[in-house]
Amino acid sequence: MIRLLLVDDHTAFREALALICSIEEDISVISQAGSIEEARKYIQSVNFVLLDLGLPDGNGVDFVREIKSSNPACHVLVLTGSMNKLDLARAIDAGADGVMLKLSRVQDIIQAIRCISAGGSIHSPQEIAELLLLAGRARIEDANARDKIGQLTDREREILQAIAEGLSDKEIAARFNITVDTAHKHANNILRKLDTNSRLQAVLFALRHGAISL
Repeated sequence: MIRLLLVDDHTAFREALALICSIEEDISVISQAGSIEEARKYIQSVNFVLLDLGLPDGNGVDFVREIKSSNPACHVLVLTGSMNKLDLARAIDAGADGVMLKLSRVQDIIQAIRCISAGGSIHSPQEIAELLLLAGRARIEDANARDKIGQLTDREREILQAIAEGLSDKEIAARFNITVDTAHKHANNILRKLDTNSRLQAVLFALRHGAISL
């Protein structure tokens, strides 16, 4: 028997899918959860998790790793609305047994649950290899980005944040009680360390890798 946990913060979608799954003779819907915190209560009671990546209290990819660590026998099928292939690649790299879009037909989702539960795969070996390669490249890029960001001094991070807020060199100088020339030099150092050609590129790079916020 497939003991299923559905984890999705979209209540209407989750409840509708749970209702349809519960009709199937070989699927028992153990519970539903709208958050990672709520889902943790049921991980040891199920052998299959249908998981959305976009959850309100954490990263779905990280939760895939947590599920596989705490209950290695549990299968995880990621069902997401994200069209970003890197998101899907990271889920597979984290240990998900498969990834599908929410746009998929319900019967295709149920068929995928059965296939994975029986030890099969919904992806071809070539597709898995491509996704793992993509995730591997992303890990290298993330590591390189962390190294670049790590070169920034505390003051440079503050100035980069100010640039992201739209401040001019004159306004930055006034905020940090430095000269306009010093503010300009700090900005140039930031571009050099992040290997970017413009302030906009530097801001986008820092935002993408969590070094600053808006």
